[in-house]
Amino acid sequence: VPNPVILGLIAPLALLDSAVPLTLMIAGAGIAVLWRRGNPHNGKGMTDSPSGESRGAPLLPTLESPFSLTAAFKFGVIFLALRIAGTLAQRALGEAGFYAVSAVGGVISSASAVASAANLGAAGILPAQVAGHGAIIASAMSVIVNLPLVARVAKDRGLTLRTARVLGGIVLLGAFGCVLQLF
Repeated sequence: VPNPVILGLIAPLALLDSAVPLTLMIAGAGIAVLWRRGNPHNGKGMTDSPSGESRGAPLLPTLESPFSLTAAFKFGVIFLALRIAGTLAQRALGEAGFYAVSAVGGVISSASAVASAANLGAAGILPAQVAGHGAIIASAMSVIVNLPLVARVAKDRGLTLRTARVLGGIVLLGAFGCVLQLF
């Protein structure tokens, strides 16, 4: 949930203009988690053996601390690049150009893309609604980019398909929310 927080801290009006899609996306993810807890599935791809001992290496790689100097530097560089690219794309191609940069930014770093969109909205370079929709696009792309990771790590077609349905539903909820908020 850091993307709505970032958006709200930098550009509160953009958060308001994207409140419906963000709420729908978060609610969709929450419902998926609650549904999963109510319907446990002990199928392929589980890491524990029947005796409770772990088999082999961990499924997920060790992650770098998000509070390290390296992580902060990467965030800053990506944020700056997206800020410049978003401004140039918006000037050259209008909203569509900015949305394209938001999509690419969401694949690379959704937090940086959302911060860039919020910064452009707060500076008045973009209307709040466009900045908010850019944040939604970045968040949706961040959701989608997780699917290949799940497929590669889990190596379980059933899990990948279930994950694809959930992630697709979250993205569709965000798109529906954007259209709904226009009215």
